[in-house]
Amino acid sequence: MIGIDHFKQINDRYGHVEGDRILIEIAEVIRSTLRTVDIGARWGGEEFLITLYATDLAGAADFSPRIHQGLESVLLEGFTVHASVGVATVDLSLDSASIAIDHALLAADKALYQAKEFGRNLTVSAKNK
Repeated sequence: MIGIDHFKQINDRYGHVEGDRILIEIAEVIRSTLRTVDIGARWGGEEFLITLYATDLAGAADFSPRIHQGLESVLLEGFTVHASVGVATVDLSLDSASIAIDHALLAADKALYQAKEFGRNLTVSAKNK
């Protein structure tokens, strides 16, 4: 799960039209980092979700520097785009795929907010239980 850091400042300073342009550029950066088997989507507001196929927690954490580096290429006068990233895995041993996905989303969201609390522009991996 990816949250664009201080996105409200972008909208406040440059306006919502420019904010929307930046979101489109961010989506393109994310799309360009993915393999054909991966899925990227806007999760809402300034958050995005990536599903990496057949990738463990360490592999997903290793993937996130590509996101951080790619976002630095987004052009916005006087503002560098950064993101906080929360990484989690889907535990397929749970009762159903739906429950497994819900747990992974909650864990990724918690890790994302920890990344923001720890200073932003970094990746935090969810703790395995």
